[in-house]
This record gives sequence, C-alpha cells and structure tokens, in this order.
Amino acid sequence: MKKLVLKAGVPADIGLTGRFFRIFSAQALVNIDFYSSYDNGEWSLSTPLLAGIGLNFSSRPAPYTKFTIVSDVDQTIEYFAGLDIADDDRLSGASTVTVNSTGSSSQTLPIQTLNDTVNGSQVLSFSENRKTALIQLSGDCYVSSVDDGILVTGAMEWENRGALTLIPVNAGTEVRILEEFS
Repeated sequence: MKKLVLKAGVPADIGLTGRFFRIFSAQALVNIDFYSSYDNGEWSLSTPLLAGIGLNFSSRPAPYTKFTIVSDVDQTIEYFAGLDIADDDRLSGASTVTVNSTGSSSQTLPIQTLNDTVNGSQVLSFSENRKTALIQLSGDCYVSSVDDGILVTGAMEWENRGALTLIPVNAGTEVRILEEFS
C-alpha cells in the first residue's frame, strides 16, 4: 500500500504497471486516468473513485502502464496498484445501513440478488432527480458489459441519472444501493 499526498488540482503521474487498483483511504473523491500502450494498440480509462473502491483490469488486453490522479481538495490517499489483487478486510463482512427520513420511520436498505451472469440486471433505472447512488457489492460485477465494462470490486459511486446494469462474475452476488436525490 502506498501513501500519496495530493494538492488540489495538481496531477500526480504514477508510472506503475498493473491489473488491479484500489483506494483504501481518501477524504474525498479523486479522478484517475489509467493508460496502457502495448504492441497491438492502447487503451485508457478515466473514472472518479472513492475510498473502498477497487478496479480489476484483468479483462483488458494489457495491464495499465501508468495512471494520473487528481483531487479537487488537498488530501492524502492510500492506494494499491499492481499485478496482484489486494483486499482489505475492513471492507468486507455483513453490514446494515439505516436511513432516517423526515416524516417516516427507519428502514434497512433492500438487498438485490444478481444471478444473470450473461446479460446482467438493471439495478438502477433512469432518474431525473438522482444526484448520486452508492452501491455496495458482495462480489465482483462488470458495469454494462463483460467485454467492454469495468470490473468493480466492493463498492462504487454512480454519479449520474442514467440507468445502471451490473453483470455479476458469480450468480448470487448481493447489491445494496443508497440513492441521493436533488
């Protein structure tokens, strides 16, 4: 695990090769651009990430060869980047999130179980008023497509109003979603 001190708006270029990436701690969202150049071509990916989110690039034709991290605020992050996967036991285990809403009683977030490992399941539909959705996964899932999608481990933040389809690597993957609306 590596520590990196980020200054607001100043890109940090990291020249590491890997197929896995995870942020273990961060005070705020960071934006990361991954790059790969290999004999038959190149690929790149830009994505925002929060603490606890891991990416698996093993389905890509080649590992990333460098990445750039930018933060909107001064912060220190801890991350792992490499050819082998890194997990954090603090991110696993059973948990319950209770939501307190004005005018209603407390409620536990429902669990969706994903079983379709070919076509996936739409876990979020389009919502005009959604600002963001925090998604907790009990197993690895591809976003949108096994061929072109990103493999997500642990948790992710969906910062748009569009629909979200997840394709689990293994049937029986459980999903919990907490949405924030404007």
